[in-house]
Amino acid sequence: MIKLLRTFSIAAALLLAACSLQSAAPEKTTYQFGASRPPQAAVTNTRFGILRVADFRADQANRTSSLLYRETDQRFVADPYQLFIAPPATLLTERSRTWLASSGLFRSVLPSGALLTADTTLEGELVELYADVRDPKHPAAVLSLRAWLVNAKGTADMPQWRFSQRVPLVNADAGTVVAGFDQALSAALTDLEKALNQ
Repeated sequence: MIKLLRTFSIAAALLLAACSLQSAAPEKTTYQFGASRPPQAAVTNTRFGILRVADFRADQANRTSSLLYRETDQRFVADPYQLFIAPPATLLTERSRTWLASSGLFRSVLPSGALLTADTTLEGELVELYADVRDPKHPAAVLSLRAWLVNAKGTADMPQWRFSQRVPLVNADAGTVVAGFDQALSAALTDLEKALNQ
């Protein structure tokens, strides 16, 4: 009987320890990455034909879905518990496509895999997307992207554009950082739309 009680006590202790270890791990939180278009920004007259928005590329650092923090000039840290719902380049492609479709500049805006023939293709690359916490008292959301147009023959129509935004943040918690990214993306897409409309 004593042996049975001792075995039960050990099993209960192990179960409690396992539960405490599980509860000690933080829960993962996922975030959407968006961009709010000002309602007055759309033009009323279509100027261009059909645009295809190709899937944006990303460098190695921005292929993770984790929020990225820049702690020093050399050190970047990915937070494994604060995640985008998809890789940032994928979300950037979707937001750019929606933004340009609402701009009124193009007769139609197509996704990368659409079967219709496009007059022009927008290609892009996510260059930077991180929370800059090198100065903890003045954190900032940093976003930078490159974009260029390719005609139906596969040659670039214009020089490459680079759009960079730095949004000051009141703090560096994940929700505030993502809101800063949203603001930075809206500004970058506004600049992209102006460049396309020139």
